[in-house]
Amino acid sequence: QIERRDPDAKIVFLPADQHIQPKSLFQKTLKAAFQVVDERPVLIGLHPTLPHPGFGYLEVERRAGKVRGISLFRVRRFHEKPSLEKARNFLRQGNFLWNGGTFVWTLDAFKSAVKRYLPAVYRVWNRLGSGDVGAYRALPSISLDYAVMEKMKEVHCLLAPYEWSDVGGWEGLAEFLPEDSKENRVHGNVLLVKCRRNIVRA
Repeated sequence: QIERRDPDAKIVFLPADQHIQPKSLFQKTLKAAFQVVDERPVLIGLHPTLPHPGFGYLEVERRAGKVRGISLFRVRRFHEKPSLEKARNFLRQGNFLWNGGTFVWTLDAFKSAVKRYLPAVYRVWNRLGSGDVGAYRALPSISLDYAVMEKMKEVHCLLAPYEWSDVGGWEGLAEFLPEDSKENRVHGNVLLVKCRRNIVRA
C-alpha cells in the first residue's frame, strides 16, 4: 500500500510497545535517520542501563560521527539476547547498544533486501497489498532482524538521545501507573477490597 502511494518513500519500522519521551527528540532522531539512510537501513540504538539478557545488542565502532547533533556509529555485529554474563561483559566494554527494533529504510532498498534474503516473502509481495489473508498465512515466522539485517554489511546506527522504556507487558505498563500503600497500581474507575500488588486497568 505504501508502494502504491509513494514508490520513493522512506519508511520507519516501530515496535508498538515502547514509551518514548520527549517526543521532540524522537522526531529529531528520525529526521537524522532520513538524512543519512541509503540502500542500507539506519537503526536506532539505545544506551543500555543494565545488563538485560532479553534484548538484542548492537556492537558498534568506538568512533562516532554526528548528524543533527546525534551520534552516528557503524554497526560491527548484531548479538541476539545474550546470556546474563555476556550482557554484563557488553556493558563493561562500553561499545554495545540495545537494539530497540526501530529503524528507517527506503522502500526500494527494503524491497531489494526482501527479494535477496527473504524470497518466500517477496513471492507474495503484490498479494500482500491487496489484503489477501492467504498471503499472510504463507509468510515464514521470522523477524527482519534475523532474516535480513544481521546479514547486511555497513549498517549505521544513531544513538537515541531520548528516554526509552520497553513496556512489553503488564509489569512494564505498571511503571507508568501510580502505586498506593499496598503496592496496587490502577487506572480508571476501580474499587479495591483487601488486596495487594494488583495491576488493574478499567
